[in-house]
Amino acid sequence: MDSIRVGVMRAPGIIEVIEAPKPQPSAGGILVRIEACAICTTEQRIYSGLQSWKRFPYVGGHEAVGIVEAIGADAETDLSVGDHVAVFSSTCGHCHNCRRGHTNKCLYREGFWEHAGLWGTWGFAEYKVVKPRGLQAIHPGVSFERSSLAEPLSCAVHGARKSGVEIADDVVVIGAGTMGLLNAMVFKAMGAFVTVLDLQESRCRRALQAGADHAFVPGDDTADRIRDLTAGRGADLVVVASSSPAAYELGLAILTPLSRLLAFAGVYPPTETAIDMSDVHRTETHLFGAVSSDIEDIVVAGRIISKAMIDLDQVIECVMPFEQLAAAMERALQPDAYRVVLRM
Repeated sequence: MDSIRVGVMRAPGIIEVIEAPKPQPSAGGILVRIEACAICTTEQRIYSGLQSWKRFPYVGGHEAVGIVEAIGADAETDLSVGDHVAVFSSTCGHCHNCRRGHTNKCLYREGFWEHAGLWGTWGFAEYKVVKPRGLQAIHPGVSFERSSLAEPLSCAVHGARKSGVEIADDVVVIGAGTMGLLNAMVFKAMGAFVTVLDLQESRCRRALQAGADHAFVPGDDTADRIRDLTAGRGADLVVVASSSPAAYELGLAILTPLSRLLAFAGVYPPTETAIDMSDVHRTETHLFGAVSSDIEDIVVAGRIISKAMIDLDQVIECVMPFEQLAAAMERALQPDAYRVVLRM
């Protein structure tokens, strides 16, 4: 039987590339040859031990892109062998949440897969079997490195579509890491006026290169500077795209009457943030969260990438060969790093 390479995390800080039997497409499934996979902050937190994890050994990686190699019997799809596809979790389409259009919260969502006794999301591998609802076609003219960002881009699209932002709205994005820049670029594409805040001057410069209208390091005068940029109104929407509790404190501090705060990033380790609910009542501010993406967001992300509507190179730190998985993980953990992409 043919063997494939698989990246296995044995425990926090221990990851290696091993061989495993090549999977075959199951009934209703599609065999995808993975061509590239970006290293998400989830894998970084599991590897560093910052986020506790329930099961090892673990095959991580969920920002993957590849080529359809085989289609299993009874697979309901319009995809063909040879199509370039981004890989997502698959949804059932029939549970209560799916039927209401909230497929990102599918009660039977399948993002994990087990093969040859190895369990995980399986982006760190040369092959994976995926159900059709977990695949999105990408134009073959787009590089696999850029296409690997379809999953994180779809998450930014999800938050933006939930936000209700309209043309010329003032949006403040806190955090200029990978997800902060993707949020900024998506909101710019929607016609918003975008200001980015980050503690690092270099990341503020990167945000400006990515298309933000303004970017600066926050300080005691942050609220005043935002009012100056918005004719005294303040932001229509504040997006917290940093996992720091201080970022949420800043976001809450710059809210003004009728403005909204999008909790885009999780906080690790989990930390409570004090919220004055009487103030929320009095000001009619709106606090809401966004996680993952639904099927419509995935389609939109695929079209954005296929049409090269935003500059995804702005969030790619480097591309490294799959054999250097351990070194790539260490590079991704550096505080100044953006997305490190593994190329199979």
